[in-house]
Amino acid sequence: MLLANQNYAGRPAAASVWQAYRDTDWHPLVTTFTATSPALSDTAVYLSLPTTGALHLQVAGASVREVVDLPPPPVVSRPSRTLTFGGAAGSAVDPAVWNTETGGYGWGVGELQAYTGRRSNVCVDGLGSLVITARRELVTDVGGAPANYSSARINTCGKVSVAPGSYVEASITAPVGPGLWPAFWLMGVDHPVVGWPACGEIDVFEGQGGQPSLAHNALHMSTATSSRTEAVCGWEEGGGVVDLGESLDTRPHLFGAYFDRNVVRFYIDRRQVRVLRASDARDMGREWPFDKKQFILLNVAVSPTAGVANTDFPKRMSVGAIRIFTGGVPAA
Repeated sequence: MLLANQNYAGRPAAASVWQAYRDTDWHPLVTTFTATSPALSDTAVYLSLPTTGALHLQVAGASVREVVDLPPPPVVSRPSRTLTFGGAAGSAVDPAVWNTETGGYGWGVGELQAYTGRRSNVCVDGLGSLVITARRELVTDVGGAPANYSSARINTCGKVSVAPGSYVEASITAPVGPGLWPAFWLMGVDHPVVGWPACGEIDVFEGQGGQPSLAHNALHMSTATSSRTEAVCGWEEGGGVVDLGESLDTRPHLFGAYFDRNVVRFYIDRRQVRVLRASDARDMGREWPFDKKQFILLNVAVSPTAGVANTDFPKRMSVGAIRIFTGGVPAA
């Protein structure tokens, strides 16, 4: 469901919602469109229909009204916290801030790499940035299983958290090439207790290396009826994928997110690109776990994508200082 005209233009709001079901039950499809540009005279609400089979559709309501979509307050002060990557080139990241995850378990989505804590996979560059390097090499993970790629994944769980009502950003130059999957993301601090997806996940930035100019964002949460059933908001939907017009490895971009009990807002170079609301998520039978503290994760995965064997390794993701602003979003 989206706002557009017959040429898929005249879109005053980037928001859209897509769901696919294989049963015969009724399912609500709800979203709030907030116009950020003028519509055309033939702009309307469009519903994507199946190409075959019967469809039973009931439009329960649609309204157009003027609303004030208040952004978070601007923050003019310095960050409330900055996570830096100091030290000599090749040094380890600060263990008081970062945990290093290890293993080659597929990580739930069939990833090919084994994560290690070796300096050849994760270190600082001596210039104030973190470098995560994915390599094509035969390694043995901590469980003794072989893997053909190595990389790194680090997090701040139990050490540094971001409170609701905050904005967090990182300057990232991301690797490209089929199979590369760099990411900057957040998860709820209760992850060790409630697990995933109940803890919630905010994907501030994800790259898919076979699409070198595209930056993705999304939310993951559980359904209201099952804390173990994943529901995703945003992946590949309007505003959930942004074409930067240049390859992600060309230069650094600022990827940021603001979150609180009502909304998650995504930013690129401090320009808002996406808004997802708690009210819409709950109307669609989803939990909203983003009213609690989140911890930070950074990683480069290798996915079993066609063409990964032709990608030249090693591949590096460079991450500058991570800044946290409490109470709003810094001025552009």
